[in-house]
Amino acid sequence: MKAVVHLGFPKTASSTLQFGPLLELDRAGIINLMTWRKGDADECLDDRPSSRLFRGLQIGDRYRNLRANVLNVLSDESFTAPMRLRKCNFGEHIVNPIKFPSEIRRQLIDASDGNPIEFHWVIVIRRQASLIASQYVEEYSWKRFKGIDLLFNKNGAVDLSGYEIYNFSEYIKQFEQYKNDYGDKLSVLLYEDMLSEGESFFSLLDNIFDVEAGFFGRSFTGNFHNAKKKSKLGTFTKDNKYFVPSLRDEVLDLIDSHFMASNKGLVKYFSQEKLLRYGYIRS
Repeated sequence: MKAVVHLGFPKTASSTLQFGPLLELDRAGIINLMTWRKGDADECLDDRPSSRLFRGLQIGDRYRNLRANVLNVLSDESFTAPMRLRKCNFGEHIVNPIKFPSEIRRQLIDASDGNPIEFHWVIVIRRQASLIASQYVEEYSWKRFKGIDLLFNKNGAVDLSGYEIYNFSEYIKQFEQYKNDYGDKLSVLLYEDMLSEGESFFSLLDNIFDVEAGFFGRSFTGNFHNAKKKSKLGTFTKDNKYFVPSLRDEVLDLIDSHFMASNKGLVKYFSQEKLLRYGYIRS
């Protein structure tokens, strides 16, 4: 059996990937797509694979229903959701998502009826300041309706506690161990490449999912999910009823600085020139 596990990260076009090209491949019988709300737009958040792992539970059967004749794809960007966010949903005593890959691996193997599985882990990262700024808008309802701010503390200062999973290089280390121990594959992609070097980004996806060249590029074009109205001054929430001002430059710089040391470890996967150009590291 072959299994691609797409782990996110959040705000890296995961919904577009799931409900664009991957759903198209699933309907054509080319892949077996296991993703939240694929067949039910009202599926409860508690049933989401990541939600069950955050609560220390087994992933639901529909997300472990592996097939031998097609590529199995398990996709959930909230596998890499920050604890700061999910504590709002499930309380203080949740499982750290950095532990999810080993648990996903174990649970899929248990569901395979003794058949060996070839694992391919797929991760898309995005510069942390840009990711958190986008996520801040996406989850602004917590502030609007519950008074919970996911970025600033009560004194108005930036507080990045609970965002440890966005130390990308530390998170990725475990997959290097899987490569050495089990022969797993690992693909790490840059969200920024999708925006500025789309052809190479989509070519990598074509290769990962073993489809004809150009398929992912064509499927993504004009098909972005969760797109919001934006301006230089800020972004409207998904219901278009509230305008969230853009984070100040000094806030973005502080977020970038917080993750800069960790990002130096990304030179193992990307050129220093590209990391500098996209703002992951500084000269």
